[in-house]
Amino acid sequence: MDFFLNSEYIDHDRWIELVSLGVVAADGREFYAISTDFDPAGGNDFVRSVVLPQLEPVGHPAWMSRTAMKEALLCFVGDDSPRFWSYGSAPWDWLAMVQLMPLAERVPDGWTYTAYDVTCLLELAGSVGDPALPGPPSNQHHALADARWTRDVYRWLAGRSDRTRPSGLVDYVVDAEFIDGDLEVDLVSLAVVAYDGREFYAVSNEFDPSRANDFVATTVLPQLEAPGDQVWMSRQEIKDGLLAFVGNSTPRFWSWGGLPYDWMVIAQLFGVDERMPDSWLYTGYDITLLVNRAGFSTDPLDLRLPQHTGAAHHALADAHWAQDVLRAIQRMPGVATDRGETERRP
Repeated sequence: MDFFLNSEYIDHDRWIELVSLGVVAADGREFYAISTDFDPAGGNDFVRSVVLPQLEPVGHPAWMSRTAMKEALLCFVGDDSPRFWSYGSAPWDWLAMVQLMPLAERVPDGWTYTAYDVTCLLELAGSVGDPALPGPPSNQHHALADARWTRDVYRWLAGRSDRTRPSGLVDYVVDAEFIDGDLEVDLVSLAVVAYDGREFYAVSNEFDPSRANDFVATTVLPQLEAPGDQVWMSRQEIKDGLLAFVGNSTPRFWSWGGLPYDWMVIAQLFGVDERMPDSWLYTGYDITLLVNRAGFSTDPLDLRLPQHTGAAHHALADAHWAQDVLRAIQRMPGVATDRGETERRP
């Protein structure tokens, strides 16, 4: 079933502090909760002046601990295999929600490892800026009101065919390896592949390998280049290298099956006060959405799509493979997607 998600949160340098969570199910049911565990003093001017005044009074049943919120959310979703949608901020909303779960069971059985962004559907339908698009609610930035708005936009898009118009965005495929902490996603390595074939790859020299779980310790870390290789960089050097790589383009980042995590390790290279560079989108898109819309399976991967033959869980190898899948989908008749500025150049 489709579930439409929105969160309000306090954005810290390397983690997200959940304030409130709204989820609307396709069958009309609604879930809304406010965390009793966040520190309002940590909010910026926007949170203090816009978000907090719209919260229900303390003592309202919506106020609950993070543990109670997790249990109520799991009960709300039930045994369904949920597909979560957000509007313009899928990585942030997804991580704010799943970080309610204990680290050892970050994503419950039956849940996908990602959320999809309705803005991707808007681009596919060529409907960005359409005056008929449902407008934001009067109490925008209230989590439940915005979750309902996400549902309304999704419903409005139902039945519209893919007919994307050129957007001026340039496609980049990203993959990251990381260590998932209770509230922090710690970057290990990052790869970004441009549509014109250029690539950027770096390994952070600031992550703590002792915090890695068994999978990362046995599968990811042994594939990293030897310490001292030029790809090992500080987080500041990775940020500067990525900015130089993207240049003056307006990037649209795609990932395979784990967009919230891949996107967030990029976003958190930037300080809270400059979280996104000018002209960058505040979200990324998941290639698995395009694959599913084209009628192909992702698990197992349809044999008609490019198969991964490289070193799985090496960020650069994974990014190149994901780009191959994106290109294959974009070139298929009847699957209209804007292929990025570099693809349209003569």
